[in-house]
Amino acid sequence: MGPWERVVMIPACKEFEYLPACLDSLSRVPVNTLAVVVINQHQNADATTQTNNQKTLEWLLQYPHRKDDTHEYWVELPALTVLVLDRFSVPLAAHQGVGKARDIGMRRCCDLILERKITQPWIWSTDADARFAKDYLDLPPPGVDVGILPYLHHPSPPSLEIYDIGLRYYAQGLLWARSPYAFPTLGSVICIHHALYIRVNGFPDRQAGEDFYLLNKACKMGSLMYLDRNPVRLEGRYSDRVPFGTGQKTIEIRQKNLQHKFYHPNCFSVVRDWIRILDTVSDERLIGDLSSVSPQFSGLPKLAKITKQKVSRKQQIKRRHEWFDAFWTMKLIHYVRDTQYPSVHWEEALRKSAFIDFETTKDISRGQKKAILEAQETKLLVGKRFGMSTVRERL
Repeated sequence: MGPWERVVMIPACKEFEYLPACLDSLSRVPVNTLAVVVINQHQNADATTQTNNQKTLEWLLQYPHRKDDTHEYWVELPALTVLVLDRFSVPLAAHQGVGKARDIGMRRCCDLILERKITQPWIWSTDADARFAKDYLDLPPPGVDVGILPYLHHPSPPSLEIYDIGLRYYAQGLLWARSPYAFPTLGSVICIHHALYIRVNGFPDRQAGEDFYLLNKACKMGSLMYLDRNPVRLEGRYSDRVPFGTGQKTIEIRQKNLQHKFYHPNCFSVVRDWIRILDTVSDERLIGDLSSVSPQFSGLPKLAKITKQKVSRKQQIKRRHEWFDAFWTMKLIHYVRDTQYPSVHWEEALRKSAFIDFETTKDISRGQKKAILEAQETKLLVGKRFGMSTVRERL
């Protein structure tokens, strides 16, 4: 069997309704591809999850297949080969979730690349609700180690429309603040070079947010680009499979009758001030100047420790931005939210922001607002590099 040109990894927990259409869509991408599907659940999964996963496996095994070992199946769909990893018969630990499932699948993909069963050294990470355009598996440009693909949620219920707007509002706010970490973090639209995946030790063992932490590590050690591709279409749905993230947030927004709040735009002004100081101020003045912007922020003592070792000017700036990463940027925004600028209704946030062209969004529908932010994201982010490579460019 094989070799294949591309490999795509899909975790599947309670995905019987979505996975068949995902694999059918992937089979239509005109590249010889292997899909690695990790059917998973943790040991405390309820009966509904167990039944759904069993139906998923039974659906796959109706096609010609062979069992490679106790928990692996090679399945030949009409136009796609699927390697199924069974991690529900032997479930994950109670504290483990999608992060562990993704990592299991990604490491199996790395093995296949090293065994030369996959001819290209890239792994695409996605989800069962994703549907793909013909250029989905086009290779990233030379010099890029991580690719983020454009995305859209469609069809999407009203609560998901608002959540989608919030994702783009956050990324565009960080871009306006000149953050090197102003990229979306969705596990369904990532491709990464296998060598970098191994180097950063892969997806963390988390029940949610694993995509955020992987990309936060990867963009410090490799070049990340928002790729110029047709968007991956993500089917709109409610989901309670993970403790936070898209599915849970859309449920929460619906329960609040769409009265959802975004970070106040001034939170991003504070991030912008921080980045200006990080880029320009000496180590001797650094903590004092940052304290004048954000008194009592918990990160300041940690940042002070890394300034004690004397290095060159370029190294100063580099180590500051390595520390003030996506995680600490989010922590700062939460601090500012809690101490200075409370969150506001999502429409007010758009109206007050310096980085959303709201003049064009007055008196229009929520769906039109979503479309405008999608278009702005395409204009501002597509083809742009992020992470430490951008810091080095502006030194």
